[in-house]
Amino acid sequence: MRVVGSFTVAGDADAVVWIRRFEDDADRERILDSVHQDPRCADLAATVSALTSDPAATTRLLPTAGSALR
Repeated sequence: MRVVGSFTVAGDADAVVWIRRFEDDADRERILDSVHQDPRCADLAATVSALTSDPAATTRLLPTAGSALR
């Protein structure tokens, strides 16, 4: 997994967006399963939830054929 971009949202001091890239679907599933099963992830998620007004959300994006992120 590579973080290929990180952004803040204009007008929303609590919002942060990361764009992550995986080699393929199997790599994505393996890494996310490993991360989400780690007890430190639950602790971190609880801390983030306590500090922000909105729950975390994940949206899966698919690059277009001409995307440099492909």
